[in-house]
Amino acid sequence: APDKEGSYFITCIVTDTDGLSDRDSVRVLVRDLSAQPEGKLIAHYPLAGNAQDLSSYKNHGTAGGVSWVVDKEGSPGKAAYFNGISAYVKVPNNDLLNFQDALSLACWIKTDNLLDHEQHPVSHGSWQNRYKISIGDQYIRFTVNTADGIKDLDSETTPVAGQWYHLVAIYNGKDMEIWLDGKLDAFTSHTGLIKKTTYDLAMGQNLPGENAYNFKGAMSAFSIFDYGLSPEQIDYHMENSISLEVAESGKLP
Repeated sequence: APDKEGSYFITCIVTDTDGLSDRDSVRVLVRDLSAQPEGKLIAHYPLAGNAQDLSSYKNHGTAGGVSWVVDKEGSPGKAAYFNGISAYVKVPNNDLLNFQDALSLACWIKTDNLLDHEQHPVSHGSWQNRYKISIGDQYIRFTVNTADGIKDLDSETTPVAGQWYHLVAIYNGKDMEIWLDGKLDAFTSHTGLIKKTTYDLAMGQNLPGENAYNFKGAMSAFSIFDYGLSPEQIDYHMENSISLEVAESGKLP
């Protein structure tokens, strides 16, 4: 592998005895995983009957029109259901939520249906101001607005309506990544400090109070980190979610 982190193309060229040739290439992501990334858990919302933040920062949200339904394990009241019309969770904006160096968003998520337009499970100022995750008819899209521009990353996997996924979206200052069920699904290069916003953090809506692109589906165990998670930390979140002790400490094992 190359000795520097980054995105690289590996190209294979085949030539036959007549001198005819063909080529194909694959893009690979090279990362140094020898050291654990450093940072904080900014917020953790189990979404189990309320919009309370279990982290030490207590960025509590307010739920409107949300139903509390079974989670991926079938446990009653352990996931938030957004009706796609008016349901939302709103978290008051503050300086802590406007960290800029890096970002990881992790959750369990299930969409009821794939629409011909994007629906927004998570947004902080949306693509115009800061970041968002949206679901279209063919992809999950992660968008980050930095000092170097706005960048979209679409999943390679087309989500299946009615199926739970463990979703992690990462921006680490060098690249953007989408992980589904513990596997790297898509990535692209991007740089720059994440822009700040004056909008409240929203779940189930594009922007607070705007219902045109509301999310219809369920979500649980939503966490926000100010750094890029390692593969081991992604696995931990997927397998264990986050306990009260881990949430208050702000560190994943």
